[in-house]
Amino acid sequence: MTTLLDLAERPRLGSNLIEASAGTGKTYSISNLYLHYVLQGKSVSEILVVTFTELATKELKDRIRLNLSLALQVSKGISEDSLIKTILSLYPGKAVCLKSALLNFDQAAIFTIHGFCQRLLTESAFESGRLFDVELVKDSTPIIDEIVNDYWRSKVFTLSELENSFYKLKREDFVSLCKTVFNHPDIQVTESFHSDDYEEKLKKYAQLKILQKEWRNSALKILEIMKNEEKAIQSILHDGSLKANIYKPADWSKKVIILKDQLDKLNSLEELNLILDYFGPKIKTSLKKGKVAPSHQVFDECESLKERVDELFLLGEELGKLINLRMKVNFFTWISEKMEEIRSRNNMMIFSDLITDLHTALKSEAHDGPLHLKVRDKFKVALVDEFQDTDPIQYEIFNTLFGETNQEASFFMIGDPKQSIYSFRGADIFSYLEAKKDSKEFTLNANYRSEERMVKAINEFFLSKGAEDCFAYAPREETEGKGIVFEDVLSKGEVRQLTVKNNSEPLQLRWYENIESTKSESFSNTSHFFDQVVCSDIVDLLNQSELGEAYFLKGDYKKSSIKPGDIAILVNTHKEAFRIKKLLTKHHVASVVYKSGHLFETQEAKDLLRLLIAIEDPNDRTMIPLLLSTFFKETAVSLSERNDRDKYHFLLELIDYQNNWSRRGVYRTIQKFIENHQYGVSILSQKNGERHYSNMMQLCDILHVNELEEGGGLVKLIDFLSKKIHTERDEEELYLQQLETDVDAVQILTVHSSKGLEFPIVFCPYLFSRSFVERNSKDFYFSDIKEGQTRKLYEINHGTDDSERHSRLKRREVLGEQLRLCYVALT
Repeated sequence: MTTLLDLAERPRLGSNLIEASAGTGKTYSISNLYLHYVLQGKSVSEILVVTFTELATKELKDRIRLNLSLALQVSKGISEDSLIKTILSLYPGKAVCLKSALLNFDQAAIFTIHGFCQRLLTESAFESGRLFDVELVKDSTPIIDEIVNDYWRSKVFTLSELENSFYKLKREDFVSLCKTVFNHPDIQVTESFHSDDYEEKLKKYAQLKILQKEWRNSALKILEIMKNEEKAIQSILHDGSLKANIYKPADWSKKVIILKDQLDKLNSLEELNLILDYFGPKIKTSLKKGKVAPSHQVFDECESLKERVDELFLLGEELGKLINLRMKVNFFTWISEKMEEIRSRNNMMIFSDLITDLHTALKSEAHDGPLHLKVRDKFKVALVDEFQDTDPIQYEIFNTLFGETNQEASFFMIGDPKQSIYSFRGADIFSYLEAKKDSKEFTLNANYRSEERMVKAINEFFLSKGAEDCFAYAPREETEGKGIVFEDVLSKGEVRQLTVKNNSEPLQLRWYENIESTKSESFSNTSHFFDQVVCSDIVDLLNQSELGEAYFLKGDYKKSSIKPGDIAILVNTHKEAFRIKKLLTKHHVASVVYKSGHLFETQEAKDLLRLLIAIEDPNDRTMIPLLLSTFFKETAVSLSERNDRDKYHFLLELIDYQNNWSRRGVYRTIQKFIENHQYGVSILSQKNGERHYSNMMQLCDILHVNELEEGGGLVKLIDFLSKKIHTERDEEELYLQQLETDVDAVQILTVHSSKGLEFPIVFCPYLFSRSFVERNSKDFYFSDIKEGQTRKLYEINHGTDDSERHSRLKRREVLGEQLRLCYVALT
């Protein structure tokens, strides 16, 4: 039974799960739970707070410290806060603890999950069995490259000629799989590769290839018949007994040319199969009603040859899947073996090792083992924020240390159950369901961000089918009645209300049927329609605002106009984002694509690297790539026409930058270069110029900060920028593209990047375009249907028998096909 969390009561011991939707005060609750424990006499080093990103850690630290400061002021009568005053009354005479907590707050145990694991492993080297002085490698790209390159040399290059004809995987496929394994260290292969079956099929295919030589006789026979009786065959096929949309007289010449070409070459099984089908078995399945299938010797010969082609073609397809599956499954084993070798050789570890090593150390001893006891003695309280993002190993670490048998500690998990499906962020819904079974459940039922009408509309929308039928994982007997349900919330937000003449509903769902399109069910054929609809509605809304027919109304009844910056559009892909941006620009509506990609993937990063290399070593070899960059946009022709005097002066300019680098530094050098060549003027006059200029300035800032913090001069900066361009992407906010303009503009962003952001008006035009049914990848896929707490790696077509869940997903897919445009007018 879920209980409303009452922060005015003393927190309970044992495992507790606080389920809270966005805007219901999760951070506020954590801050006040922390206040309780400080007033109970616990030091800040004994209260563990864990979250999942560096930014969230910083925000939590600031909010907790601010709340402690406020509590100290309330205790002195300087400030007023009813909740804090009530909490203080529970602990008479304990206000002195607040001052101590603030004085020692630099010792507060507030970490990311990786920071927590690293701290434990470092401080408990003896108990965990970890080597001393292990280097933590933040960038795993060189390790991945070594693992993939060794596998490529050892296994891919040694494939037989026959196997190599089926092999389709690229190096990037192995890189991607290696990253997946690193990010999900608990993943396992549950379906082994059957080598005997593979070898048997490979042998059979080789035998059929030998028999393929006999096809030549059949092909020559068909060609001879076609040569002598082409007109008669054409007359038979087009005598009116076959469907005219399949056997068109206008297609005859083209089909005959293809047939002759394929019979002559016999080198493309797929194309040969298709054309033999056209002149063979397809004839019998393309009859008009009441007609008799036409007959001719060439049709029989084509059908006979197709049977032999089919056998080889289908066996080849199956072997193609098997060889790729074998290579991936073998690579999965290779990763762990090679990674262990690299770790031992270099005495190093990567981020995922922090979690797996701590998990292994805890599993290797009993619950009263030395490592368990040391951690429990150190931390009396554990508060895990954003708990829905935990995976099975992370949950088992926390549950082992602070849950299960440890009833003397307080363990609070705070998260949004609806977000536990986001596996792209590492979340694992089964870990969440397991935590629900093991914990006392609490909820937060008041939304402080959204206005009342919006909250009521969302409640009504999700509850229309029942709270337990909103999401795929509803409470069931096998999960002891635990599952994901929709909890309706109250509205306590004091926000502006959107008022539009004759159209002020806060949540608007729109259905569009009979859209004019050659393929109405294809999103690619209807996407431009939705672009136009969104753009039209935004233009209308802004025009109504200018006429005073649309505005925000505050509690004091003061009206404020709607500006482009009040509007956000959520899309699925950046391609959709830029398509809408282009259309809005056409209608003179300012717009920006929010965090539209990684900064080091941009052309500006590559061109800036060219500039730094040219400054470090000025000569023709380094000058030419720079002159071909977006700084100058020279061509091969224009470069050949440059006279020696121009080249010489440019060379002197680069030498001047080099000679004065120690005095100017990177920022002033680049600024001088930009001024000398009027880069700002030229780039801003071009299409998307603000975007390009913003990227360049952001890169300058990053290089400037790196130069100040790391030192090392020009060579080190070149190395830093080169590595950032050519290695895996860092997810730090610093390295995501910033908005290209401060002008009040419509913000367009992907659904994934919208987490945690707030906008007054939101348009969601493409919600219908995503399927909710699980899909396979080429050879195997990671399934979230599993037993216990183990991720599984399935072979192709190895699905799930969870029929109840799939029926629910299919119902959602039907809704997705019907829903053409969803507008959320207020967040």
